[in-house]
Amino acid sequence: TYNSNSPYFHAVLQRISEEVPVHCFILVDRYSSDGTVDKVLETFPKAKVVLSRENLGRARKIGVDNVDTPLFAFVDDDVLLLKGWYKFTKGLMGNRMGAVACFARKKSSLTRGIYYYSPHMQACALVVSSKSNVDSQRGFTNATLMKKESVATWKPDKTLAAWEDHEILRHVVKNGFLWLTSYSVFAEHLQPNQNYFFFFRDIWRKEAWNTAGGRYIQAIKLNPAQLVFRSLLKFWTGFKISILFRNPFAFLYYLVDGLADFYGYTCWRKNLFLQR
Repeated sequence: TYNSNSPYFHAVLQRISEEVPVHCFILVDRYSSDGTVDKVLETFPKAKVVLSRENLGRARKIGVDNVDTPLFAFVDDDVLLLKGWYKFTKGLMGNRMGAVACFARKKSSLTRGIYYYSPHMQACALVVSSKSNVDSQRGFTNATLMKKESVATWKPDKTLAAWEDHEILRHVVKNGFLWLTSYSVFAEHLQPNQNYFFFFRDIWRKEAWNTAGGRYIQAIKLNPAQLVFRSLLKFWTGFKISILFRNPFAFLYYLVDGLADFYGYTCWRKNLFLQR
C-alpha cells in the first residue's frame, strides 16, 4: 500500500475479514501519510506491518517472506473480493496448482459496460499457464490464492516496479507448478468516482506504466509495425463497443488507452515508475 486510504478501502478490508480465514494479515506499506496503516489496524488489530520503500517486486517478496502458512493470498488495496471468492479459489487449488488467480473486473461509474470484452471474459473461462506456455496470459496477483512453496525462492530485481505479478507467474510455472486464472467474476477492481480529466489522466499514466513494465521484462516484444497495429486494434475495439453499447465514451477511452500504450512502449524508460 501507499496512501491507499480511499473511500472504499474500509470495504476492501472488511470483505477480506468476512471472506478469508485470515491467520495473519500482512501489510507491506510504503510509509503512507494518509492513515492507511491505522485503517488496516482497525480491522486487523494483530496485523503484521512492514514499512519499506522497495519497489513492487521487492515489496511482494517481503510479503511472501513473512508468510508462515502453506497457502496465502495476494489482495490489492483497491480490489473487492466478492462473496464466495475463497471457496471458489480454494476449490481449484489442486496438487499441481501453484496459484489460482481471479481476474478483477474494473468497476467505475465512467467505465461500466466498456471494460474487458475479451473471449475469456465472455466465456468465464479457466486459463492455465505451464512451462509450455509461460507468457500465454498475463499473470495477475490482485486477488490470487497461492502456495508459498511455489514462490518462496523468487528473487525479484530491485528495480522491478511493474509487471512483478507476471514475473511471479513465470517463477511459479518454471518451478513445475501450474498457474490458473479464472475469468469468472469473483473480484472487482474499484476506482474512485472522478471527472473526465482525472479519469483520462489516470488511464494515460497507468497504461503507459503498464506497457513500459511489459517491455522491461520482455513480456511485450513488438516491432514498429506490430506496435502500430496493436494501437489501431485498440481504436477499432473502442469503435465496435461504442456502436454495440451506444456509448461514444468507449471509443474515447480506447483511443487514450491505445495512445498511452504506444507512448509507454516507445518511451518505456520514462514510464517504468508510476508517480502517485
